[in-house]
Amino acid sequence: MSLNDFDRIEPDNADTSLLFDAGDEGSYKTRVCCRWLEAHGFRTRLIERPFDSNFRCRSDEPRLALCGFDSNEVRRELATAEFLRAMESGLGGTADNFDTISFHTLPNPRSIEELWPVPTADEKHAQAQELERMARENPAYARLDDNDCGRAALAGKSVAVPFVGAAAATIVLAEAIRLLHGGPAYTDIKLVLSDLTRRFAQTERNYSVQDLAGLKYSAARVQ
Repeated sequence: MSLNDFDRIEPDNADTSLLFDAGDEGSYKTRVCCRWLEAHGFRTRLIERPFDSNFRCRSDEPRLALCGFDSNEVRRELATAEFLRAMESGLGGTADNFDTISFHTLPNPRSIEELWPVPTADEKHAQAQELERMARENPAYARLDDNDCGRAALAGKSVAVPFVGAAAATIVLAEAIRLLHGGPAYTDIKLVLSDLTRRFAQTERNYSVQDLAGLKYSAARVQ
């Protein structure tokens, strides 16, 4: 499982999480998750190094990555990280799409560039203009302050709720279970939790023993 080892718990999300509480503020998320897993009987191993263009999965490390990132630029680094298989999920981040979940596996029939496009300079400029428009025209923002930059920054803040992240994690874990049991292999899933008729799932085959080649197993814990 891969997390950003240098991502700390912030005050504004400590009280709205399934795993974290206010006492975890300032802690590394990986370490909080580690404590939770070990309290529930899992054996863990922390590998604390940044995930960037220099990251390479070593032969003695887990070769199956269950991961989530906050930008397409970082997601693209999965192409060279040398995991045998990666299962990645992302969430919407605005009031309009916070309940949207996307899911992709690697290897994937599509290229990294197609899976995770990086906004062009013109697209980033258009996004910034849209935030400025929201801050300028929305009466709620106008009542907060007369600072235009501050209102635009507030309009651009990410929106997230715990149940969406929990649903995304369930999809990722379900794919790992399908991999181990020869189930249908989903390469791409997208859905909106508020309207499950708006969903897309791409699968063309079932997992086989070839998909497990090189993946290591850990001993099951017997109660």
